[in-house]
Amino acid sequence: MAVLGAQMGQSRYRRFLVAFLASVCALLGGIAGINYIVDPFHYYRGLNAVNPVFLGSGLQRYLNVGLARNFSYDTVVIGSSITENFLPSYLDKSWGVRAMKLSISGSTSYEQRLILEQALQTGQVRNVIWAIDFGFYGGAKRVRDDEAPFPYHMYRRSPVPNLEYLLSLSTLEYSFKVLKGYGTADLDALDTWHKRFEFSRAAVLKSWAGECGLFARSYRDDQPPLPAAMLAPMRAAVQQNLAAIVAAYPDVTFHLFFPPVATLFYVPASSGNLLNALPLRDAVAVAVADLPNVRLSDFQTEARLTDGLDHYKDLIHFDLPTTESIIDALRDGRYRIHAGDIAASNRRLIRHVNEYTICRDGELIGAAKDVRPGG
Repeated sequence: MAVLGAQMGQSRYRRFLVAFLASVCALLGGIAGINYIVDPFHYYRGLNAVNPVFLGSGLQRYLNVGLARNFSYDTVVIGSSITENFLPSYLDKSWGVRAMKLSISGSTSYEQRLILEQALQTGQVRNVIWAIDFGFYGGAKRVRDDEAPFPYHMYRRSPVPNLEYLLSLSTLEYSFKVLKGYGTADLDALDTWHKRFEFSRAAVLKSWAGECGLFARSYRDDQPPLPAAMLAPMRAAVQQNLAAIVAAYPDVTFHLFFPPVATLFYVPASSGNLLNALPLRDAVAVAVADLPNVRLSDFQTEARLTDGLDHYKDLIHFDLPTTESIIDALRDGRYRIHAGDIAASNRRLIRHVNEYTICRDGELIGAAKDVRPGG
């Protein structure tokens, strides 16, 4: 009897275990099925999923992979938030192309490289429009994981299904949001902000929060260089995340450009942003000097753009008309420079920043009381 009781107990245990495992498998299968059918980030099937919308608001590191892999285009936009207003529809009209914006707000150069590789590996890219900014500082493998872990699994290419995506409760949450109608069906509007902010001198001065004495702190030719601990990782990032990619795709034209940040961004010139900008400009020019498929343009020395504070919402983000003028200028080759021109361009930038002022009699010209330092 004791043996029979033990056998019955084992049988019940096995039935429970089988039932439990079957329930877990059914649950996981249900989660994976919903995530695959809805496919909130268009990772598997693009618009073939029951998902006509695109989720924004900080999800570019996820969504852009699906856009790069599963949609048709021949031109891509790469960069940080300053390229988020590069509307594909305007590019299509101006350049006569089929454009896809793959901007990632606050992105590093490695993150930009990762998403660009997803696009290039489709074999359909003919043009890359790439804004070069400070994301190249910090190292060749740096990613932004200060708010959430970087989703490396989304960028993996292998025959193994992306189980992290399919079985994720976070993905399931976004699937339900899609089914509830969250997101936009308009790729032009996705992650744009040109309608959401004030572009004005007052807004820029409030962002800067400086005072007139800072204009007297000029850049000097004998200025100590940045430490090697900063410069070496930046140069490695330029080589690995930019030059190596350009060289690997000789049939693709890379339209690289230094974006027109406000001149005020570099004040004071004796420290801070100008000291970071000059070595980066040099490193990029040197890295692409011998690459025939590069078109390098410099908007940072064009005072007509950089001094127009009413076209900025802060020190680096410009409005839609400025964005459209950049698109047209890249098309026409205006502001294009050769690698050997970078030294002269840097001298022009230094001279303009050193001479620049928006003060008269110790007061910021046109500053409202509420945006003056300490106001």
